[in-house]
Amino acid sequence: MRPTVVMNLHDFREYLTYLKSSGSDRDGIIFCFGTSFISRIIIAKTRLSYGEIVPSHVAMKIGDFLFESTSAPEVVGKKTIPPGVRRYLLTDFFKAEQFKQTDYAFYPCKLDRDIAESYIHLPYGKDIILDYLLRDGSSGSKNGLICSQYGNRVSRLITTKDVVTPAELYREACKWIY
Repeated sequence: MRPTVVMNLHDFREYLTYLKSSGSDRDGIIFCFGTSFISRIIIAKTRLSYGEIVPSHVAMKIGDFLFESTSAPEVVGKKTIPPGVRRYLLTDFFKAEQFKQTDYAFYPCKLDRDIAESYIHLPYGKDIILDYLLRDGSSGSKNGLICSQYGNRVSRLITTKDVVTPAELYREACKWIY
């Protein structure tokens, strides 16, 4: 399978609804193309050329749940979803994202739910992301996981190294297009 085209939140939600209603519901990686300051820094540091379009964040859809690792808590109504490696309902994800200027691409693939569940409640890999932003790389030996490292461990798309950027994971998924 190949990643879908990049789409806005409304179209992304409609796409997932269509898949579910047509009996083609799939698990997969969600590539997020953010516009926040930190998203723009991640994109600038991880793209290979100025014109390359790469994501700033990676999440995973498994069943009706979203799995991700992030540094910020998310408030959805009266619920607070803590930072770090977490799992929450897709419906809460769509509520939390509704005011953000983020685009999405979906890569349907086999994900290991048991592995995804085993990392829940680990902290976000702040040291790892700082290594990438300040030193252009990380060994991944710190406590916690960054979003793409978590996505890679669950999807096993890249087996040659443990710590990958959202851009590297996206490039690997895009190889299936050609």
